[in-house]
Amino acid sequence: MLSFLKKFVPKLFVSIILKENENSLKAARYFNGRFTKIVRKNYEDPKKLFAYLQQIEKKYLNYRISLFLDSEEQWLVPSLNTSDFENFITTKVSVKSIVLNNARLYTATEHIDYFEGFFEDKGGLDFLFSPLALLYYCVQKEKLENDKIALCVYKHANNLALMACKGKDILIGEFKIFERGVGLELDGFDKTNEEIISDDDEPIQLEQETQEQIQSEEQMNEEQPSEEEATQEVGESQESEEQLGEEQNEQTESENLSEELSNEFGNEFDLDKEEIGFDDVDSFSNDMEICNYIIASIQKFYNDTRYAGDFIDKLLIFTNEDINQSALEFLEDEIFLTPQIKSLNTLDLMMELMQEEVK
Repeated sequence: MLSFLKKFVPKLFVSIILKENENSLKAARYFNGRFTKIVRKNYEDPKKLFAYLQQIEKKYLNYRISLFLDSEEQWLVPSLNTSDFENFITTKVSVKSIVLNNARLYTATEHIDYFEGFFEDKGGLDFLFSPLALLYYCVQKEKLENDKIALCVYKHANNLALMACKGKDILIGEFKIFERGVGLELDGFDKTNEEIISDDDEPIQLEQETQEQIQSEEQMNEEQPSEEEATQEVGESQESEEQLGEEQNEQTESENLSEELSNEFGNEFDLDKEEIGFDDVDSFSNDMEICNYIIASIQKFYNDTRYAGDFIDKLLIFTNEDINQSALEFLEDEIFLTPQIKSLNTLDLMMELMQEEVK
């Protein structure tokens, strides 16, 4: 009876991504088989996010909360036998697992316990979504061919989930978190080279300036010119001024010519106007690192004796953000496969999967 009544009670679905200085939330009301009243929020301070969460929870009796799990210790083992975990993973750690078709997804118990405790006074935590689980959900929707191998990649910020699939079967799976940011060292900004002046140095500096001033005055008195020398200097000054005027005229003519040439040829070679943003360099560097990791994973697959003679026929990349085109071209040249890019929003994906789980 209670389950029957729940069908007519609106549900609140909330998906959350916690990240330093960039905490995101999506909330939506689910009723009559569709989402309504969708709200998206971004906060630098996670306390503000949870204050908003507790505020909207008060309006609903039935709600579900999911969190994106970006902890490093996540593994995908292509076997349902839990004893095979040690054959694939050498890390000695307590783990919990869920089944993904023919494979098991393992996560360190300490991460699960931490987030469950963290959300205990915030409405509780219903789903903790691993990037590997989100990727497999995308793979299932693709309906891959059973006789071909596809390498499937899911990218969210600096998180990368990767798995090779043959139809619905998982052959290999990996998860990696990359460090973001490019270190830039600028010459001439070494703090150890800064001049330090203490209070004890000031009297010595003033005394030195006073002595230099006296010596300068004495030298000026000694070098005072005679009347004849002054007349000669006036003549030389006039000649110097005439010469300077001629040089200025030549410089003005040269500047006018340069300006005419600039107007004629435009600004095609104006290098000063070309700017390279550090954000673009950072993004390109991160994307190249991810592409190199994909290449290494493909090589690892080909070297695996279990799949000797098998070749990857397709590369699918599901991404929450754009990937640099030059990096993609580099990847294609290296693996001889054209990446198929499929854009998605991680919060939306979590919301969709959460709704599927509670049907």
